[in-house]
Amino acid sequence: MIAMRGFGSGINPGHGFNDEEIKVNEQHKTQMIEAERKHFESLSEKEKTYYKAFRMSLIKSMEEQWSDKTNWWNRVQTMTEDEIENLPNEYVKKFGSFIIRHQEMQQEAHVEVSRDLEQMYDKIKHLEELKTQEEKDAEAFLHKRSVEADTSYLYELEGYMTRQPRLDLKKSVGNYNYEQFREYTALYDSAKKKDTEELRQFYKMVKYARLNADKGDKSALSFAKKYRLDLIEIPPEFQEESLDDIAIKKDKRSRRTIIRMRTNRDISKYDAWRCYDRQILKGGGKQKCVRKIQLVPALLVKAFGLPAPTETGFEGSGEYNFEDNNLDIFNIADYKQTDFYWGLNRPEGDAYYHSDKNLKKPIHRRSKPWPTV
Repeated sequence: MIAMRGFGSGINPGHGFNDEEIKVNEQHKTQMIEAERKHFESLSEKEKTYYKAFRMSLIKSMEEQWSDKTNWWNRVQTMTEDEIENLPNEYVKKFGSFIIRHQEMQQEAHVEVSRDLEQMYDKIKHLEELKTQEEKDAEAFLHKRSVEADTSYLYELEGYMTRQPRLDLKKSVGNYNYEQFREYTALYDSAKKKDTEELRQFYKMVKYARLNADKGDKSALSFAKKYRLDLIEIPPEFQEESLDDIAIKKDKRSRRTIIRMRTNRDISKYDAWRCYDRQILKGGGKQKCVRKIQLVPALLVKAFGLPAPTETGFEGSGEYNFEDNNLDIFNIADYKQTDFYWGLNRPEGDAYYHSDKNLKKPIHRRSKPWPTV
């Protein structure tokens, strides 16, 4: 037996409200009645008359709907089990869906009434989560670690990033023969010059990171994450270096060109693209090509999709027509490089191709497995 209650009947125990929710709902009702009473007292005598008439007409219309025997909910409420069993399945589904939908609407109305109470929901819905002092300290620690070098592991701090001693041919090797080892001397001079320049740029970057890490500079922050700046000692010969000609190495992600293939229609940043409206006319697979290249067919398919049907018959398995940024067209095709031309490979596999009988043949006569299409 399905029971249906009117919208003005209050809390329905079948909705799953517990005692605490019922108590809270009664408190809300009391508060709403009190707010309604205050609103009514604030009206003028004429407005009170209109307000009473409006409420009486509203209650009367609702009572008429509830007492109307032609409404389906009153008919279902008074039906017996035998009458329900005789109903077609379509009617049972229809009335059942109506009842379930009305129950859901009552629950939604209950939530909306709770939210509208003194506008409390609007006041608290945008508030941040309250955190304890321990949680705040943990967030501050994680933020500090994100902008500093990783010091979670233990290592020897003495002599951190100390410059290793360099060999000086003039001072360390007194009897060095420059004329006899002329090539080594030139190699040593070029390596020393390169090493000195790298050291100069490194210590310049240390000075730059110390000055700009707290200002939010991305290059300085990235450098500060790699090294302990407070432990690096700058040698005297590099302390007076100016930062005007510093060479800052940008992140590869910032230097990378981003091409938005779906939203951008600009083709100036492309080297080539696949062409469908034009093609190169070929007399056959033996026609002379510009250049032979080696590439992985799977990567070509991944980038440009499946190839178009070849114009060379069984001598090729597919081809691509491309157009470069000068609107010059070129074609990429394979010629006798798959089992589509040479036939299926041996079922024995490596046992045949690596056999002594096959390996004794000259290279150009040996049988070899061909890639499949």
